[in-house]
Amino acid sequence: SAVMLYDLERIEVLRGPQGTLFGRNSTGGVINYHTVRPSDEFEGRADVTLGNLQRRKFEGMLNLPVNAHWSLRAAVASDQAQGYTSFASGSITSEASERYNNTALEGYRISSDWQINEGLDWWLSYERFEDSGNGSLPVVDFDTPVLIDTLGVMGLHQNTVRSQLDWSSNPAFQVSYIAGYSDMKRNQDWDGDRTGSLGSKTNQLEYHQSNTTVWSEHRSYQHEVQFKNSDENDVRWLLAYFDFAEKNGIRFDLEHQDESGSGWGGAPSHSFQQPNRGSEFQAVYGQFDVDLNDRWTLSVGARTGRDRRYDEGGRNIGCPDLIQADR
Repeated sequence: SAVMLYDLERIEVLRGPQGTLFGRNSTGGVINYHTVRPSDEFEGRADVTLGNLQRRKFEGMLNLPVNAHWSLRAAVASDQAQGYTSFASGSITSEASERYNNTALEGYRISSDWQINEGLDWWLSYERFEDSGNGSLPVVDFDTPVLIDTLGVMGLHQNTVRSQLDWSSNPAFQVSYIAGYSDMKRNQDWDGDRTGSLGSKTNQLEYHQSNTTVWSEHRSYQHEVQFKNSDENDVRWLLAYFDFAEKNGIRFDLEHQDESGSGWGGAPSHSFQQPNRGSEFQAVYGQFDVDLNDRWTLSVGARTGRDRRYDEGGRNIGCPDLIQADR
């Protein structure tokens, strides 16, 4: 939903430092996107948007109460449009469907909310996102056609699972277990010079640059346990444990042959390979809030944690010829 922003219930903007509850990288604030959870009412909705450059956008939702204690919700979104970067004469293609800076996004989400008993509720969500466009091409003037010898290719696929289990015996004590898992794979080709004619890949007399993400993978998981009282109380407290880990890998090939047959760093091409990168983080945090009046709240909080980052096997390889190499 952070990419396509569909079927949202609300967007929260928390100003100022939020490090106690949300950890590092939240010094300036936090923006939270909350998707709509399943409800006990049967409802559906469909929205269609049409525009120039063959813009076709669709969003739909169906909420289905299975019984008095269990509801399901499905939401889909699709956004398609031709690119607005024109190709100059002599490019590898003149087809409008092959233009850079197009839009080809699709996503769907299936969620479940099960009231297991009076004090126990389980929310579960699965989300799929795909970007199969031609990628973005950084240009200064979008009105001037560009000379292209490398077609844009983008393949991005992401799967995300989120879960929250809430248990409460009374308003004075609640326990929540929050979990998440995400995996993403991506490959991409794009023209780095935007001036090379067809055949410049193998013509040493003409500068050529193309950029290829041969493969990239990202996996992450999160576990969090929260102990707290009700948010409706004038005096609120929270104590929690947070565990997060991610693992990344990428191979990025860069062809940049100049007229001398060489290139940057004395080689006509480079392969940047980082097969095993990641981070692990565990933290304990707590916060105490008191509503002094309708306008003022006093908050005191603390957070401590352990952070580990690693990069194993990473290397930069200068290659005499990536163009003919078996990737």
